[in-house]
Amino acid sequence: MKAYQALAAELVEQGVHTAFGLMGDANMQFVAHYSGALGRRFVGATHEAGGVAAADGYFRMTGEVAFASVTHGPGITNTVTALTEAARNRSEIVVLTGDTPPVRTWTQMIDIGAVVAPTGAGYERVYSAESVVFDLRRALHRARTERRPVVLNLPYALMQGEADAPRNRVPTATRVVDGTLEEETLEGALDLIAGAKRPVILAGRGAAASGAREDLLALAELLGCPVATTLLGRDLFAGHPLNVGICGSLASSVGTEILMQADCLLAFGAGLNRYTTFVGELTQGKRILQVDTDLTNVGLYTPVDHVVHGDAATVARRLTEVLTEAEFEGSGWGRKFSERLTAYRPTDEFEDRSADGCVDVRSAVVRLDKVLPADRNVVTDVGRFIMAAWRFMTVTDPLRFTHTSTFGSIGLGLGTAIGAAVASPERLTVAIMGDGGFMMTAGELSTAVRHKVPLLVIVLNDGAYGAEYTKLKNHGDDPDFSLVEWPDIAEVGSAMGAQVLKVTRVDELDRVGKLAQDLRGPLLVDVRLDPRLDVGHW
Repeated sequence: MKAYQALAAELVEQGVHTAFGLMGDANMQFVAHYSGALGRRFVGATHEAGGVAAADGYFRMTGEVAFASVTHGPGITNTVTALTEAARNRSEIVVLTGDTPPVRTWTQMIDIGAVVAPTGAGYERVYSAESVVFDLRRALHRARTERRPVVLNLPYALMQGEADAPRNRVPTATRVVDGTLEEETLEGALDLIAGAKRPVILAGRGAAASGAREDLLALAELLGCPVATTLLGRDLFAGHPLNVGICGSLASSVGTEILMQADCLLAFGAGLNRYTTFVGELTQGKRILQVDTDLTNVGLYTPVDHVVHGDAATVARRLTEVLTEAEFEGSGWGRKFSERLTAYRPTDEFEDRSADGCVDVRSAVVRLDKVLPADRNVVTDVGRFIMAAWRFMTVTDPLRFTHTSTFGSIGLGLGTAIGAAVASPERLTVAIMGDGGFMMTAGELSTAVRHKVPLLVIVLNDGAYGAEYTKLKNHGDDPDFSLVEWPDIAEVGSAMGAQVLKVTRVDELDRVGKLAQDLRGPLLVDVRLDPRLDVGHW
């Protein structure tokens, strides 16, 4: 069996039945064998960044190691931004590529290891055809255990070599969380809680991933304290009368009022970055407990007073048990806000400023949140529109929400959403982006068309690089330098074969809810906005 055939067969053996990427000299025979002879699905992107982003999106929705493959030289350099985003998100991906033939003057020659290094991804090289299966297993193992992408370099010269059955084994890995926390281990946390008069529980993505909702709410009920989340933990406590919502720069007015009054922050699986803490304003003067399974997250952005190394659900449950046994009575300070929190509506935050021919972005997102199926995946790109999209587009499960802003690049949202939709065809995937982000990778819409990916693409189109519009204005410069005369985005989508809808009034978004109920491919919605309308802090 040739090396590329053995690699494809082992990938299937490892349970990888969908792969992403773009073929070229380094991987074309692998792709042909994987999708042809082995009958597995290869979602071919229009650009290598889109292929890696799609694998990233697949991982984010499944939690399973995802696989992408690109060619050498420009194939791998084209992935750098998407690979960096995936690494900073700690996405578990293996990306197959390969060195060029060993000819000094080969046009596409480049040092793959050197290209990969600054992205934060890992790197593995295959040194013989005989070891290719073992090397693939090792790359998959590293992606799982190191929680980051790993680039696997199978040189072109080895592709046709004969691969032996592996004689070496890579150990399987299981993440074990200690379920027995002794009271002595929690002493510092208990002291901090006992000394707090106005605590708030803050849950992040780690808390959502550990299934900690009920355990955290039990602790909150005991303490009588409000509960809040980070952006990536969003909606974990939806429907609870003590739910403050998102903490930080995206907080509601009533939420900010409550958070400012707190004297103690109990953070579970939350990174406490500058956006969650509103550049430190929401943590100033507060004692902080941080609970996390990964000690590299502790104090990374914000100094804390005490740390518990453990799983959010386990620690919360044990704290509640110990406090209950001690007959501890919380201050109950959060209960006085329950009526206001229950009565809160997103539209309380703003006055609609839609005008002739354009929609207020906040009103647009609020209406979409209402008319779209509640059980959905939401993937956002990054840009000025996020101040509305992140505040007002909800999910039923925090793990169904993700964004592509860990590296701050626009243009990765569409590819990531394609991967999310492929991973989760049973529910609607909603991709939300600005016009600049869409136009940067508009070709990936054709990927969704070719592969019949059911995907709702919302382009919040203000005809500008919106964040730059606001920043230029804030600097006293002419913001019109950020305006862009794009081609008609709806017509671009139609030319690519997508179903399209152009929206210039809020009520026209009701039709999106109906069309989204039975998608057989992508639906592009071009929502026209006024670039002069600023809706958040930049």
